[in-house]
Parts: sequence; structure tokens; C-alpha cells
Amino acid sequence: MTVKTRNVAIAILVGILGIFMLGWCLGHKKGKNSMQPTVDALNKEVTRTTVELNNTKLYVTSIEQELETVKQAKDAGDVTNKELRALNIKQLNEISRIKAQIDTLIPNIPNNGKIIIVHDTIKSGYLGFQDRNAYVLPFGFNKTDKWMTLAGEFDAQGKLGISLKMDVPIDVWTGISKETKKPTANVSTLNPYIRVMSINSIKMDTYIPKKFTVSIFAGYGVCKTGLSPVVAIGCGRTIFGF
Repeated sequence: MTVKTRNVAIAILVGILGIFMLGWCLGHKKGKNSMQPTVDALNKEVTRTTVELNNTKLYVTSIEQELETVKQAKDAGDVTNKELRALNIKQLNEISRIKAQIDTLIPNIPNNGKIIIVHDTIKSGYLGFQDRNAYVLPFGFNKTDKWMTLAGEFDAQGKLGISLKMDVPIDVWTGISKETKKPTANVSTLNPYIRVMSINSIKMDTYIPKKFTVSIFAGYGVCKTGLSPVVAIGCGRTIFGF
């Protein structure tokens, strides 16, 4: 009888250790997998493509989307409680930060300046003295197209002032990529002057209710003698929630 009791104790101990090791391995694997999308996203560089849309070029910048919990985002400094209070947000679902710049060279800008010919009094190499074209100050210039209005002026002292107005239409798309099957953030724009430098997109994990639950409940139940108060443990499946 003593040998049997010892064997049972050893078996129980081995079983507990086995369950502990299995739980540790599963937890370690789950934690590693949960961080992998973030690591992959940080190691990826943004990709840029051009798409034809209604005979118009659409400029698209993409990157794999980071997946973090609210706690992870706060620990990393991507989200702060101060920001949430300032923006009057109680529950944050998603955040995208975009770094962009205006990147363009604008040639042949028209101007209203008057050109006069001046006599250069400084001898220039073997050419001797020569006449040169010069603008009379002040004068202004401007250029307007579908996306931009540029205007400026050189004053009487030769100082330059510029006014630039530009439409900046940017759309942010998040979803699952058909190619990689991973969450992807896309920024698209029709403005050829806009160059997206980086995208920092974070999708917060949301709680998904379990389909099956085991719970303790108290109430009235129907038995052979009729209605009676009961306390029981039951297993149920969620059909819909409200």
C-alpha cells in the first residue's frame, strides 16, 4: 500500500510539472508570436508605388502595420494619457502617424519683372567690357496649377518673400495585404508634390468574447417538484451579445 501511494504521488508530481512546462512553452511561444508583427514592421522599409486611377496617377506608400496593445503602446511612448485626455479619447482603437514632405522642383516660373541692359564696368576675361541683362526691382512672380499656388516678390532691397498654398489630400488605408496576408497600412495621395517619408501605424488589440464559457450561476430552475432556487455550474455557448 505504501508503494502504491508513493507511485501515485510521483505520478501527480510529474503530471503537475508536465502541465507547468507545457504552459510555460505555450506562453513563451504566444508571447514571441504576439511581438513578431511589431518586430517585422520595425524592420520593414516603406514601399512606394504608382497606380493609375481614372486616368490619374495615384501615389501609394505602404508598410506592414504594427500590432500592439494599449499598454505596449504606452510603454513604448507611442501613446500617452496626456494625449488621450487632450483629444478627449476614452478608448483608443488605432493610431497612424505620417511624416511627409513637399518634394518638387518648379522650373520656368513666370514673372512680371522688367529687364534692362546694363553696361558691365568690370572687365571679364578676354571678352572685355560687355552689356548684361538685369531685372529692375521690385518684381513679382507666380505659378498656379491643379495642386499648388506659388507667388513671390523681390522687394527694392532684393529681399525675397514667398507664399505657397498647396492641397494635401492624403488617405490612410489599413487592412490585410493580398500578397503577404499581413496587416498593412497604406497612404495614398493624388498630389505629385507630396512625398511620404514614413508611416507609424498601430492597431490596438480588441477583446474577442469566447464562444464557450463555464460559469457559476444562481437563480430559479425547473425540477420535478416545480420551480426551485438553484446554484449550479454550467457550460454555455455565446450566440449573440448585447
